Formats: sequence, structure tokens, C-alpha cells
Amino acid sequence: AIVMVFLIRKVGEQKAKQLLLSGEIMTGDRALEFGLVNYVVQPDALETAVLDFANRLIRNNSTLSMELTKKMIAEVQELPLNEALEYAATMNARARSAEDCKKGVQAFLDKKDPSW
Repeated sequence: AIVMVFLIRKVGEQKAKQLLLSGEIMTGDRALEFGLVNYVVQPDALETAVLDFANRLIRNNSTLSMELTKKMIAEVQELPLNEALEYAATMNARARSAEDCKKGVQAFLDKKDPSW
């Protein structure tokens, strides 16, 4: 029952009904179509795909920016719209005043990769 709540929130009522009532087996491509996964790769390419994705995150994002973004995503889902907008604006201001943001902007202006 708990999974059903998350499924409805993720794919919407109509698609959740289709999945839950039909009991159909879902392929990777179908899961991608429904928005349940972000990527589909062959089993022998999985480790490389995961490492490539992780390395992109490490290279392109500071630890602080990923932490704040993950926190915002988790928090705003449960807030009413006005509170969510206020929270997002507050977090945005906090992020922009952080040293990592300044480093990122300077690296962009210098046309260099930032060092996190």
C-alpha cells in the first residue's frame, strides 16, 4: 500500500491505475516511458553508466549545491505552493551567498572547470 502512494505521486493516477490493475510486467523502456527511471542501459554497460554519471556529478557540482538541491526537492513536495516558493527563494539566496557559488561563477568567467 505504501508503494502505491509513491507510485501515484510519481506517475499520476491514470498510469498508476493501469499498472496496478493490469499487473503487467514492465520493461526498462516502459519504465522510462512512465518516468520511473531516468536511463535504460544494457546490463553489461550498467557499471560504466553509473560511474560516468557519478563522475559528471562530482565534476560539475559542488557538494553543497547537491546537498541543498536534494534538501529542497525533499522539502518542497510537502509544502503548500506559497510556502514552497518562499522556501525555494530562501534556499536560492543561501546558495548564491555560498563560497562554492562564487567559485563556480569565477570559474565560468575564467572559462575554467571549477575545482570542488
